[in-house]
Amino acid sequence: MRPLFQYKPFFSITFFFFLLSSPFSYGQLTCANLIPIERFFLTYHYSVHDIDERFAENVLDNYMRSLDPLKLFFLEKDREKILSYKKVFTKELAKNDCRMIEDIYASFSSNFEEVMKDVLLDISNKKFDYTVDEYISFDRKNLSYPKDKKERSEAWRKFLKYRLMVLEENLEGDEQKARAKLKKNYELIIKDHKEEVQGDIYETFLSSFSMGFDPHTSYLSAKVVEDFNISTRLSLQGIGASLRSDDGITTVESLIPGGPAHKGKLLKIKDQIIGVAEGAQKEKVPMDFVDIIDMNLRKVVSYIRGAAGTTVTLKIRRDKETQIVSIVREKINLKDQEAKSTSFVLKNEKESFRVGLIDLPSFYIDFQARSKGDNNYKSSTRDVIAELKKLTKEKIDLLILDLRSNGGGALDEAITLTGLFTGQTPVVQIKTQTGEAQTKVSEIGAVVGKDLPIILMNNRQSASASEIIAGALQDYDRALLVGEDHTYGKGTVQNFLPLEGEMGAVKYTISKFYRPLGSSTQLKGVYSHISFPGLSDRYEIGEKHYPNPLSWDAVKPLKILNFNMVKPHLSTLLAESNNRRKKLGVFKKLEDLLAEYDKKNTFDRVSLKKEKPDKKLDSKQGDKTLAKDEKKKDVSVSELEEDEFSEELKPNLNNDSYLLETLYIAGDYIRLLKKKKLGTLNVVGFVPEKTEVKDDKKPAVKKMKK
Repeated sequence: MRPLFQYKPFFSITFFFFLLSSPFSYGQLTCANLIPIERFFLTYHYSVHDIDERFAENVLDNYMRSLDPLKLFFLEKDREKILSYKKVFTKELAKNDCRMIEDIYASFSSNFEEVMKDVLLDISNKKFDYTVDEYISFDRKNLSYPKDKKERSEAWRKFLKYRLMVLEENLEGDEQKARAKLKKNYELIIKDHKEEVQGDIYETFLSSFSMGFDPHTSYLSAKVVEDFNISTRLSLQGIGASLRSDDGITTVESLIPGGPAHKGKLLKIKDQIIGVAEGAQKEKVPMDFVDIIDMNLRKVVSYIRGAAGTTVTLKIRRDKETQIVSIVREKINLKDQEAKSTSFVLKNEKESFRVGLIDLPSFYIDFQARSKGDNNYKSSTRDVIAELKKLTKEKIDLLILDLRSNGGGALDEAITLTGLFTGQTPVVQIKTQTGEAQTKVSEIGAVVGKDLPIILMNNRQSASASEIIAGALQDYDRALLVGEDHTYGKGTVQNFLPLEGEMGAVKYTISKFYRPLGSSTQLKGVYSHISFPGLSDRYEIGEKHYPNPLSWDAVKPLKILNFNMVKPHLSTLLAESNNRRKKLGVFKKLEDLLAEYDKKNTFDRVSLKKEKPDKKLDSKQGDKTLAKDEKKKDVSVSELEEDEFSEELKPNLNNDSYLLETLYIAGDYIRLLKKKKLGTLNVVGFVPEKTEVKDDKKPAVKKMKK
């Protein structure tokens, strides 16, 4: 028998899931395979090495949620019985005894078969009253399992009512067609359930087991590994989105810079995808959407992915509205994620300053070319150096480094890039399970003068490697950090290890990051000196919102340089920005929208009442609705948080209020350092857009129903 593990670890800071397909053959997990893999996790994980009752209960809860993400099958009494296994959990697994795993699945299967009989009958015969003012919640994390079968039946009544409402919207209000389609969907779900084999059951349990360690430790089946391997290729094709399943609801986790969904502003973080159709939407022609609620994520991906040049249409829920977006799949070249630069001139009647901007969507490097000795290998550091040389020739007075939505990448690149601004200095401390913290020092000298002021922009999606450079530049007091209140908070490192026999792979946490002054970036991230309001906390973006995150801690601080560039001026910069934002209408509207959002707090609560039953919104009506909305003076929160960069980096400041305010902050910062009086500066070439004027770059998004 070949060994289960082949020791060819792949090191990375972050992992992305891309939508592609290719032929692949897969092995099947057996009960005998589970113990070696579980022991491996316990031996090599950064901090968890024993199974106690708390860990066991967590795994059992994960297993239940994996089988029943919407909590529509198990009853509370089932949950109590399953969690009681925590007392024998270790003994069962140590004996290579999988009866516990199989018994839990048998309990689910029994409930599933019982419920499905009623569901098929209800779809055909049950009458739903759409005049009743009632709601369904998609916040399954805080929802309990039904106490009894009566309560479960009531939950299913609302759930089927919602799904029929969604389908009727697609089918011009034809209730019978909607019922027939929904029945067919559930017949397919029943068929898939009957075709599951023991290997599938063990795969689900092993994934649940790995989730008990931390959010980034996981078992990846061979099919998932196939998709993961695509991320290491030179180009990708698809819609350019990373998806995850939030308790049975497919949710957009991140967007790939340069991808079609990002460039067209068609999808946003936390969008919930509830339907998929092939092809583009045509005027007055209803689309045949596949209802993907409660569908396995892998199957959802199979509907969304496709060849470059083809179109996929998605039905999404965003801010309590259902919208239709069509996206042309395309080949995504890594060139779209390269560093790019531009500059702005700030001036008034008496003075003028130039501000450089470098946008860096990711930390990348061509490891293969470097290992072959290619002196011209591609890397983010090399590209940033090239952009800095261009800006230096323009004699910039300040540099803005934009790391918004930069999800990370190569660790070496974060270290060397930090050195461009601090010199050959300590950048990050890394602690392994041995407890020893190793210091990583940049081996490259500073490229810009120590007197050049730097502003670093970030948001809640700036993660991992981005947090390393942000934390270091803040500790050295080298850069002013502006953006959302803090970064993502992923301060851990993972190893990726393939398994022999085409049985998938394991990804496990091996170490944690710490800033030069000792603070971990885990959970807390890196806080901005000047923060702008946003929806990140409301949308629960960040490490702290995941289950079982590793805790924050600190190590011994290093002795480092103090550039003393920010702290002497921070109070003035903050006061000026606060005063300016109070006067800027765009930020006042954002504050009002956030206050209204907090007041309602119903993002995951959907009405089951038909306000205008059976009224179809065709493409022409949709365009009129959008045009009407565009004429309103109010601006949506999503619009205020988006940036719009072309390949040549030509930011649209009307669509990026954060960058606009950062430029104004830059003007204040330059004058404080030059000991000049503060006053109004204008951005040359920027003309505030009148809200009555239609922005042709905005996608035609159809709003279907509130």
